[in-house]
Amino acid sequence: MSYTLDVYYHRDDERDSDEPTVVRTSAELDELLDYIAGHEQPNPPVLHARQRPTFGPLNQPDHQLKIDLDGAAQVGAISFMGDDPDRPGDEHAGAWVTTTDQPVRDAPVLYLDKHVPVVFPADAVLPLDVVRRAVHEFRKTGERPRCVRWQESDVF
Repeated sequence: MSYTLDVYYHRDDERDSDEPTVVRTSAELDELLDYIAGHEQPNPPVLHARQRPTFGPLNQPDHQLKIDLDGAAQVGAISFMGDDPDRPGDEHAGAWVTTTDQPVRDAPVLYLDKHVPVVFPADAVLPLDVVRRAVHEFRKTGERPRCVRWQESDVF
């Protein structure tokens, strides 16, 4: 099964809107990731898998995947908030950011939130092709991607 993604991001040619861009295919996701990597975002884009559960009177998603990409440097970082797939049935929800033992040298600062501002840790920055692979895995599984390593975070 593949999930339909709702992606909240800024597009230069559209008015700011609370309506997400809907992504249904790998090709649509690649096109969107290329756009985001090439266009400065006022805040990191947020992705939700439509078929996952929601909660509360406003039917909020039970998860979110957030990305910050820098196409010029060919890097990005990911945060995930939701269930821990390594603890199925545990109902353990948390927040994580990517991590690596081989930090990208001279990587630009990437943000979890540009308004506050809160930056990703330096060891959360990954090559863009790795981030792309992880976001594609999220579209396929609706879960925190397993193709990258994670560290717990107190920010989401």
